[in-house]
Amino acid sequence: MEDISNINEYFNFFNEVKERIRKSQYKALKKVNVELIHLYLDIGKMIVSKQTEQSWGSAVIEKLSADLQNEYPGMQGFSVSNLWSMRMFCIEIEQNTILQPLVREISWTKNIVILNKCKEIQEREFYYLHTKKFGLTKDVLINQIENKTSFRINRLYSIPQRDINLINTTGDYVFFRGGKDNKFTMVNK
Repeated sequence: MEDISNINEYFNFFNEVKERIRKSQYKALKKVNVELIHLYLDIGKMIVSKQTEQSWGSAVIEKLSADLQNEYPGMQGFSVSNLWSMRMFCIEIEQNTILQPLVREISWTKNIVILNKCKEIQEREFYYLHTKKFGLTKDVLINQIENKTSFRINRLYSIPQRDINLINTTGDYVFFRGGKDNKFTMVNK
């Protein structure tokens, strides 16, 4: 490093390059995740459609899983349980316009955790937004669901569960959508 006259300047430059690489990797990962969610949603739609149109039973999922794993050896994601999850994902998300844009914001695994563990739409929306905002890992997400974090926050502000959709948590305020007019309400923490 004899050519570099200012070693501090070089390390700043090196750190800038590393940060640029990290940002690019993160953006690429987000794009891959969005495409994977689209793929799994499409496969779920195809399964539901064939089961409805052709009156195919559950055996089609087992056959499809085996055939896909043979066609794409080493590629994960086509287990019987994951194909069932794709089917369930399609059915749940197609019926819910509030959740549709949110599912692309988090990983497949976290989507399935939320759909399997949360039955109420407001609870699901809370955990989708909460996971995206705070970058929750799968284990932390599961822990928060099991500890009923969404209900605790709702109870903290004495707002009935049926009237709220937690929209965002920022700084010193919590924003809710609810009530008869379904408008946003800001509550000071």
